[in-house]
Amino acid sequence: MTANAEVSLIGALMMEPSAIKDCGDLRPDMFTDSLLGRVFLEYLRAAEFGYTANIVTIAENMSDVPKEELMGRLRECGDSTITSAAAGRYSAAIIDAYKV
Repeated sequence: MTANAEVSLIGALMMEPSAIKDCGDLRPDMFTDSLLGRVFLEYLRAAEFGYTANIVTIAENMSDVPKEELMGRLRECGDSTITSAAAGRYSAAIIDAYKV
């Protein structure tokens, strides 16, 4: 369940980066998938520093990750999400799993 929530959350943020505001107390270290946790961190940083995160900025900021691997994971995230409206629920699921 957590893996699905993580993938879906990143997909939701890709659709609507401002949905980061719905993520509550979620932190990157709460992700079971460290790569997706790093992507989440990029969305947090973008919100904090006032720019919009997108595939280009994420790839630039994560240049140590092979582009094919990163793009494949981001494609998976985009394919798994149909709306950004559930970002808060995905975040809550990740936080709940982390607490367990």
